[in-house]
Amino acid sequence: MTKINIMMPFSRGHLKTTLIKHYEPMDITIHQIMFESEVYTNFDREWVKPFFIPKSHPKPSTYAALYAVNYFLANHKFSDDDYYVITPDDDIYAPGVFNAIKKMNDNIVVISMDRGDQTRHRRYLYANKDNMKKEYVGGEQFFIKGKIYKKIQFETNRCADGIMVEMLIKKYTFRYEPKLFVFFNYLNPKWWKPVL
Repeated sequence: MTKINIMMPFSRGHLKTTLIKHYEPMDITIHQIMFESEVYTNFDREWVKPFFIPKSHPKPSTYAALYAVNYFLANHKFSDDDYYVITPDDDIYAPGVFNAIKKMNDNIVVISMDRGDQTRHRRYLYANKDNMKKEYVGGEQFFIKGKIYKKIQFETNRCADGIMVEMLIKKYTFRYEPKLFVFFNYLNPKWWKPVL
């Protein structure tokens, strides 16, 4: 079984209880990435590993989450054969996703994304080769082995996920799992009428 690590830029302290309830039964590790200057939300769970960005690296006014992820990528000691995935703190994975991924051993596994019943365009980003480009993917869809992720740095712009994917697909074989889903911004009522 392949271990799964979520790299989670965390800022929404009010979601702590919801996230514990959802993720605790799933036997995964969450790396809770926070700026040291922010108010710390203590999950008090062994499977949640706080990672603090020091005050010497202040939180930028734009693309703070990407900055946080890049700092983590540059400073974390990765397990080469574990899966890592970037997940905002208001996204949720559908039941069964992690159990399915743990049984895989491919370098990169891509799942689909549902962007919510309130989204105005392109609700579904399906896991298929044609969608591996800017504007058609999100980082939450990509479970990537540590030996690859530790070499990545994201560009800090709105197309960062797509740029990263366009680079990776030239070097690696992707495994597509279109029936597995992540729910984008699921804990944000502006995007969803919750169903879980």
